[in-house]
Amino acid sequence: MLMGRDIMKGNGVEAQSVMSMELLVGLEGKEKMSKSLDNYVGITEIPRDMFGKIMSITDSVIGTYFKLATYTPLSELEEIESKLSNGKENPRDIKARLAREVVAIYHGEAAALAAEKDFEQTFSKRGVPENIPVVQVSKDFSLVDILIEQGLVSSKTEFNRLMKAGAIEEKENGVYRIGKHRFLKIEIL
Repeated sequence: MLMGRDIMKGNGVEAQSVMSMELLVGLEGKEKMSKSLDNYVGITEIPRDMFGKIMSITDSVIGTYFKLATYTPLSELEEIESKLSNGKENPRDIKARLAREVVAIYHGEAAALAAEKDFEQTFSKRGVPENIPVVQVSKDFSLVDILIEQGLVSSKTEFNRLMKAGAIEEKENGVYRIGKHRFLKIEIL
């Protein structure tokens, strides 16, 4: 980087400032976080999605996420790293704190707590989130067409694959779970 400044000066170009920093790795913990690699948490995502994505990161990058994505003081970071390395606390609980802090930065404390409650209800208790899309349809509806129209599956092929794998199920009162994270309520007119 400093050599580049010398080359710029040698070519009569005004030397530019250089700043380097650690890159935030993606959700899988290997590659840099990138939209093109689909391993990112977008700052404009809804709180529920943001919380869920952060809960999916690998345990090995929890400390890095606290350092680069929150306002947690360095003294607390050392304590968190210590808890993770000696097994004093469940990494899932530390990730929940991380997810709350990140969601609170972009959406506020109330939204962070609601996202955590929603996550617990959906994944720990295998329930249904509170705010899910609702579609009203006629009596003779085609589930595959509704899911494609709502963007919950991309094609009939994907629908068939998910059905065969048991990944599409009707929970209760017309609420469908599609995969792990997608829900839709269908109301018949």
